[in-house]
Amino acid sequence: MNRTIIGVLSATTGACLTWALFVAIYKPTIQNFLTFATSQYFHQMSDEGLTSIASYKDCRLDQPDEADAKIGVAMFGLCKTESDIAVFYYAVAMSPTAGFVYSSFDRVPKP
Repeated sequence: MNRTIIGVLSATTGACLTWALFVAIYKPTIQNFLTFATSQYFHQMSDEGLTSIASYKDCRLDQPDEADAKIGVAMFGLCKTESDIAVFYYAVAMSPTAGFVYSSFDRVPKP
């Protein structure tokens, strides 16, 4: 009985230490966040048939506000593109590992 408890505790401790080591080693850089944001942006623009007006310089990074940070958002990728007929806004929220949390795409017609 005691061997079983010790074995379970050892396995749990090992798993926790492995996870902590992974988190400590893999901290995404600003470049990782920007690469992920532009990749998502180009994918969205491709889905909309707008790849001809999309550019890497359209995107920037921004820190989340307190409410977004509480739900696990570590960084935002914000992109803005203008054409003759509309302005396109794309935002992607990213987790601490530069993963996808949520996104939005808006098309605002020019007057």
